[in-house]
Amino acid sequence: ELAVEQHAEALREHNFDAYLDTERWKRTLALLIVLIVLPVGLAQTLASVREGLWYARSAEFLQQDHLQTIRWLRVIGDTIFAVGVLALAYFVAGLKTGWSLRSEHDLPERRDARTGAAPDPTA
Repeated sequence: ELAVEQHAEALREHNFDAYLDTERWKRTLALLIVLIVLPVGLAQTLASVREGLWYARSAEFLQQDHLQTIRWLRVIGDTIFAVGVLALAYFVAGLKTGWSLRSEHDLPERRDARTGAAPDPTA
């Protein structure tokens, strides 16, 4: 949710360089891995070390109550994430078509990339 908010903020400010920033995407991916994949993965790793890979991948192991609970708890976060992604897609579509901008005052002032100076309006 926080990661989607950061991406939306970069797009809202029309700062596409910040949106494409690889550090931001790395943080997003790390957050997803830690919160979604890691809990069940750690349990499977421990089971694999203790009992063997065949057991860690078996239905008997994966259908245990605590693993079922972890999977159902993931649904909450996954749903929130999916809603955020849909909202971000809606916002990006609005930026692309122009209807999410209230007026031309919403757009940042364009500046020359080399000098940083605003363009001359009389030219």
